[in-house]
Amino acid sequence: MKRNFVLLIVISLFGFVSCSKNAKLYEGIFIKGNGCQNIVSITKSVHGGLPVNTSFYVYFVDDSTRVKQLKDREKIAFKIMKYNRDTVGHFANCLWADYDATIELEN
Repeated sequence: MKRNFVLLIVISLFGFVSCSKNAKLYEGIFIKGNGCQNIVSITKSVHGGLPVNTSFYVYFVDDSTRVKQLKDREKIAFKIMKYNRDTVGHFANCLWADYDATIELEN
């Protein structure tokens, strides 16, 4: 009886634990380059990923219409496919980012 009760509690606890569909998605703000490279600033991170307030020069997996229609300061959800620490020189009149990253937008 006690074993069945413990088993019932364990099974019911697993019912409350679920995998979030968006667990691997970052959220961020797209900043248009206006003559410089486009940048994304992360506002919500994933577990074990780049931290919030990290910025990166953005490259897109695809060059779709959605990418071309992004507006300055638009909130986006995305997956980071790969990233590297930025080691390139900077211009004084452009915003600087910490990383270079290739991302895929969530539809």
